[in-house]
Amino acid sequence: MNVDVFFVVTAANREFNERRLERYLAAVWNSGATPVLVLNKVDLATERESMLEAIGEAANGVAVVYASAKTGEGLDALRAYVGTGKTVGFVGSSGVGKSSLMNCLLGREAQAVGGVRSDERGRHTTTARQLIVLPGGGVLIDTPGMRELGLLDDAGGIDTSFTDVLAFAEQCKFRDCAHKGEPGCAIAAAVASGALPAERFASYRKLLAETAATDRKRDPILAGRSKARTKEISRALRARANLDPKLKRDD
Repeated sequence: MNVDVFFVVTAANREFNERRLERYLAAVWNSGATPVLVLNKVDLATERESMLEAIGEAANGVAVVYASAKTGEGLDALRAYVGTGKTVGFVGSSGVGKSSLMNCLLGREAQAVGGVRSDERGRHTTTARQLIVLPGGGVLIDTPGMRELGLLDDAGGIDTSFTDVLAFAEQCKFRDCAHKGEPGCAIAAAVASGALPAERFASYRKLLAETAATDRKRDPILAGRSKARTKEISRALRARANLDPKLKRDD
């Protein structure tokens, strides 16, 4: 079933993690659906302003809804995305309150809800994908977590999630800049100046590496080329060590 919108749910307590949000957003964009970031449990937030700033950075233009299943904050904003002919999926880590939000939208206790532990981490209650048809039209889908979205198929979702990184990359002196210390690298300059958080760029590179690894696993030709390249580099290093006594290890 095609999903129109994914509510990417995180919690405004110790479950909040910017890097995890970036991963979810990239996967949702890659699926063809539209992501909406939902910061749940805002009633538990102790440092709300700094958290809103952080989530805005991770969102990179994605709509953000601040919600609380307990107080009802943000529920009307969520309802605006749910309607006849619309399929809305809920994704997020265990215990962020996806089931509680679904119950609020349904107006009944359709989903089991776990309590909050002493360390403020929620209890995981969803163990399989569940589909619920709303009385007024529309479909809600709850999923256990990231695994239900699958691996990223290509870099398209990553590019959509990290348009800020790509904007800096377009300013690099060389088109084939790998952003690994080349002269005139705009990304390196942006990281150094603080215009681009180093953690965000690292997250971008990590997701690209994972996508490339997935491509190699799926394509035997790419996998063979990667192994051949690794062997070639190893042979070159061994040959260099044999020619240069300084590179030989002492026995």
